[in-house]
Amino acid sequence: MAAVALVISLAAARTGETAEAPAGGQELSVSLFTDTVITADAMFVWLGTEYGKATIAPRSCHWCDSPAPPDRWARNALLWSDPHAAILPSNLGALVVAPVTAAGLLALAAAHEQRLSNVGVDILLVAQATALAGTLNQLTKFAVARRRPFAAAGLPDPDTRQGPGDFNLSFYSGHTSLAFSLAASAGTVATLRRYRWARAIWIAGGVIGAATAYLRIAADQHYLTDVLTGALMGTAVGVGVPVLFHRPSAGGVDAAGTFTLAPATGGAQLLYARGF
Repeated sequence: MAAVALVISLAAARTGETAEAPAGGQELSVSLFTDTVITADAMFVWLGTEYGKATIAPRSCHWCDSPAPPDRWARNALLWSDPHAAILPSNLGALVVAPVTAAGLLALAAAHEQRLSNVGVDILLVAQATALAGTLNQLTKFAVARRRPFAAAGLPDPDTRQGPGDFNLSFYSGHTSLAFSLAASAGTVATLRRYRWARAIWIAGGVIGAATAYLRIAADQHYLTDVLTGALMGTAVGVGVPVLFHRPSAGGVDAAGTFTLAPATGGAQLLYARGF
């Protein structure tokens, strides 16, 4: 968690440094068609493998070794006496509270800057990063096939809705990755936009992500290394997608088209290319 906390702190500090951004703010590099297609494809793979895991998930573990001491210690310290009681709050945290908080705070941050027209694009970029993080998580889970803690201990699954197809999908935590990818992508978009409420988005998302990680251990669904990796990977994708593919370029780019500066007699001219 220390690495995740450092990322959140650095982003919050950067937000404070850019609080005095020009009134117009920052436009991001976006192609509505391309980014929507990428997001939809990633969502299809992510959700398709999730709903189909009963038939496509590995039936036997590939990573079946006894957990390392840190995982054993964390399980002994954090596991609830009734793990089933932690299932519902962990699901609500990752699947309801985290996305609603990310989208809601982004909208409020844009409204605070009087830039509500940004909200649709902002949420698209968050959805894109989150879907890509989810796809990476699913592919890793199926490839690694780590036995879940309750299964390794010979106990029944506290999540009674799951079947045997879920027993070997411990590494790494999808709930934690989801919560942190939402937090990091929303926080990064807000930081790139120079929203003055970016700090609040980072802090709220980090708290929700940390709570989700704890609850997944308490529910006996994951080991410490599963949730730490989920937090790291979710944060990396959540930050990386907006920074690498959507950060502001010279002259600015918006969702409808591309602005570029071109040489002209006696100076430069601003050219606009309509997006498709």
